[in-house]
Amino acid sequence: MTGTSWTDTEVLPGRPYCYSVVAAGSSNSCYTQASTCSCVTPN
Repeated sequence: MTGTSWTDTEVLPGRPYCYSVVAAGSSNSCYTQASTCSCVTPN
């Protein structure tokens, strides 16, 4: 996947979901540590 946004199309209302981001590239040296986890609960 490439780009700077992503939409999770399989969420259920009222259920919490947590996400973190990892930068990735063509080799292992391009990967970063995961970002701080962020949680949301869709309506």
